[in-house]
Amino acid sequence: MKKLRQCLYIAVLIIFAILIAACMPKTASQEQSGAFNGLIIAQVHNGESLNNIIRELHVTIEMNIIFSVTGTYSNGGFTFQLPEAVDSALLSKMSNFPEHYNISDRNANFLTFSEIFGTDNNGSRIAKFRLRLNDTEYESVYVSFYYVDRDVTIDGMILKKGWNKVQTTEYWESGSIEQSNAPIDDNLKWVFDPMESSSIDETAYNQAMQGSIRVMTVTNDTISKLQSYMEYTDDNRGIWLMFTADRYYEDFWFIEISYFDDPSSLYVPRILYKCQIMPDLPFLVMLSALGGIPQRGVSYIDESGIRRYFYISEDGVDGGYNLIEFTPQSFG
Repeated sequence: MKKLRQCLYIAVLIIFAILIAACMPKTASQEQSGAFNGLIIAQVHNGESLNNIIRELHVTIEMNIIFSVTGTYSNGGFTFQLPEAVDSALLSKMSNFPEHYNISDRNANFLTFSEIFGTDNNGSRIAKFRLRLNDTEYESVYVSFYYVDRDVTIDGMILKKGWNKVQTTEYWESGSIEQSNAPIDDNLKWVFDPMESSSIDETAYNQAMQGSIRVMTVTNDTISKLQSYMEYTDDNRGIWLMFTADRYYEDFWFIEISYFDDPSSLYVPRILYKCQIMPDLPFLVMLSALGGIPQRGVSYIDESGIRRYFYISEDGVDGGYNLIEFTPQSFG
C-alpha cells in the first residue's frame, strides 16, 4: 500500500511538472520558425497561360542571376530547389544592419529575396512571381525568403541556419517594412506580374493579358463557396457586390466618385482600396444603395496599358448593376 502511495505521489508530481511547463512562456528557440528545406513548389494564379512560354526561372540580387532552374514550369506552376548551401560571396553581413535592430549575432551572414523571374526562349524576362498574401491601399503583405549561415534572431524574428520563409509587410506611405514568423499557408497560390519584352509574340501570353471586369450581386451563401477573394467593407449595412475578371489585373482600384456643380463632371476624390483581381480571385465589396448619382466605381489598366475608370450604376430593369465608363475631370 505504501509503494502504491509513492507511485501515485510521483505520478502527481510528473503531471504537475508537465502542466507548469505548458504554461511557461516559450523562448525564442522554442517558437516556431519559418525554416524549410529550400524546395519551392508554386502554383500560380492564372498560371496556365504561361505553360508554353516560361523556359527558365531565376533569382537575382542586384540584377545578377544567382540561382536558376530550367524547364520546371508546367501545369500552371513551377518547382525551384534552392541550394542547400549558399556561396559566402553572395551573403551580406548582419553587422551592416543599423544599431537599433536587436540582433542576437551580428557576425551572422544572410541573403534574402522575394521575387522569382521567368524568362522566355530568348532569355528575356517576361514575368516575375511572388507569393503575395494580401494587398490593400496601405500595405502589401508577401513572403520573403532568407538564407542565414547560423541560427539568429532579428527583433524577435527567428531565422534557423539554412532557408526560412518570412512574412513581410510593406507600408506604402512610410516605406517601412515589418517582418515576422507569422504562419504561412503552403497551399497559397503565387501571383505573376507581366514584364515588357520585345520577344513576346502574339501567343497565349498576350491572350492572358486581355480581359474585362464584370459586376454582380452575391449572397453570403455564394461567398462561403469561394476559395479565395479580396474584400472591402464600404458600408456594413449594405449588400455584397462581386467583381470578376477573365485575366490578371495587378493594380485594381475601388474608388470614391463625386462631382462638381454638374453631376456629369465626375472626379475621383480618393482611392478606397487597392488589390489584384483575377479569374480565381474576385473582389468583394459591401456597400449601401448607390442611388441615381455615381458615388463608387472601379479602375484598372487594360491590355493597352491605359487606365480606365467606371462608375457602378444600378440597372432599373432587373435590379442588377452595370459598369459605365467615364473620364475623371480631376483627382483628389
